[in-house]
Amino acid sequence: MTQGTPVTTVIVNVAQHGNYFVATSNDVPGLHVWGESEQQICERVMRSIKLLFKWNRKLDVEVFQESDPATFPKLPDRGCSRFVIAAERA
Repeated sequence: MTQGTPVTTVIVNVAQHGNYFVATSNDVPGLHVWGESEQQICERVMRSIKLLFKWNRKLDVEVFQESDPATFPKLPDRGCSRFVIAAERA
């Protein structure tokens, strides 16, 4: 991402139901994915957000898990609950 790139953050709600996880988001209409692990949910959420932005808003975006801006690692205590979406550069 570079300066001037439109960016937003979305919150994803992940809940465990028995042996699987379900992710939804009020920030991304239509997002509803399931997975057998939190890692699988993270991967599916990122792919789904990308597809939903393309289909619903006609926007190509890049999706990243939120990170600490000082060191850039993923924030371990947040799991798959926050993602950064940036417009893809042409």
